[in-house]
Amino acid sequence: MRFLTASILPVEASEHATRVDYLFYSLLAVSIGIVILLTFLITYCIIRYRAGSSADRTPLKIDSRKLEITWTILPGLIFIGIFAWGAKLYIEGDQSAPRSDTVYILARQWMWETRYPDGRREHNRLHLPIGRPIQLLMTSEDVIHSLYLPSMRMKQDVLPGKYVSLSFTPDKVGTFPFYCAEYCGTKHSAMIGEVIVMAPQDYQKWLTEGNQNQSLAKQGGKLFAEMGCAGCHFPGSSVHAPLLEGIYGKNIPLDSGEFVTADETYIRDSILLPLKQIAAGYEPLMPTYESQLNESQVMALIEYIKSMKNDAGSSHLELRPNPPGTKSANPDP
Repeated sequence: MRFLTASILPVEASEHATRVDYLFYSLLAVSIGIVILLTFLITYCIIRYRAGSSADRTPLKIDSRKLEITWTILPGLIFIGIFAWGAKLYIEGDQSAPRSDTVYILARQWMWETRYPDGRREHNRLHLPIGRPIQLLMTSEDVIHSLYLPSMRMKQDVLPGKYVSLSFTPDKVGTFPFYCAEYCGTKHSAMIGEVIVMAPQDYQKWLTEGNQNQSLAKQGGKLFAEMGCAGCHFPGSSVHAPLLEGIYGKNIPLDSGEFVTADETYIRDSILLPLKQIAAGYEPLMPTYESQLNESQVMALIEYIKSMKNDAGSSHLELRPNPPGTKSANPDP
């Protein structure tokens, strides 16, 4: 299997790629098997019952219902099984493994900006350690792009105004290309980058050398203070808004009666589009920062809010009632 993969498809560089290749070759084998079977039956009938042959043409009494049920259900079960197999692989690529490292990717015409939790940033390059689960959190600054990692067998459309993710574990040291697979403008074909998978010690050395930036969470904390967010969302603030500690990943009740998970997209919308989803029990007083922050700054704020811990352990955000005569704000950052 490895030999076939190396000769037909790009080299495998992740555990996910190996599983996708098994699915691909299984589907190919089933398809070829059906083609061979049908070709054999057609050819046999053409030769056996050709004009002038001595073949017995007496009508056969066959219960066609059993035959039709068999050739309908059996192939149906095979392809439903293949569909379930593919769906499982798709879901695995969208769900991050426990303790996975998170790397942010910002797509723009016509480049990929990579941001690491330690504050390091790159353009059109992605450094990863071998054997460690990775989650890529991605958004676009302008139009729809599509991150395509051939050696990882992964592809994900990257959308403006929304965070999407890819998760995988690199299992081969080397340099592998990645592309934009969605036409995004005149220089679309030049939107190419490299995934550089390194041994753990080499990756750690790369992390510690030459990085003068603060961590992404510290950059977000500085922005949080500069933009006045602490005036509402810290204890003792004059405007009684909920605290943000532990908000990430929790279920937030909305004015509409619905619940929404406080993921990256929700936090981003809360900063840039605060009237989109108003939390239950709070007035829509949160100002928008859409014209004041770029996507890189929003990423830093998101990482800071994610870093806030909460020891309460509640599965829902606890909204504090407003003291008499006071106003409340939307609990968006």
